[in-house]
Amino acid sequence: MQLKMEGKSKICVCNLTAGYSAGWCEESYGIKLDAEEIACIAKGDKNCQFVMAPPDKLRDYVKRYLEEIM
Repeated sequence: MQLKMEGKSKICVCNLTAGYSAGWCEESYGIKLDAEEIACIAKGDKNCQFVMAPPDKLRDYVKRYLEEIM
């Protein structure tokens, strides 16, 4: 939808999806989780991808994932 309405984005735009997914998993598994989008179709990536982890570990998980794919 972003691409059709506003064109290619410079940043990931699926914040609602990240939050909803983290909330759903948090309720399902009974642990606090946050999610961050690391690839986004609106930016021109092949697909949207998210990393989900406990809030105090999320930044480390994102960093580690990005290092592994590069």
